Amino acid sequence: MDLAEQVVDDATAIKEAHLQRLRTLGLSQEEITDVILAAAARCFISETLDALRVRPDPDYRDLEPALRQALVVGRPIAGG
Repeated sequence: MDLAEQVVDDATAIKEAHLQRLRTLGLSQEEITDVILAAAARCFISETLDALRVRPDPDYRDLEPALRQALVVGRPIAGG
């Protein structure tokens, strides 16, 4: 999660030491790449939806509160 957060906050600040820490924890280069790509894709999609002013579907209200909060990230839910 630290690496994903760093990708979103400032990907240029990621150093070899960050990646080496994950390798030490047992992640393969492919798994590290997957984390980076997933974080970058999520960031891209979120920014695109924000720019288009897209709201989360009303069905989000039915989700468990912690999951709902993680998904909507403060955006108002459509239809309400």
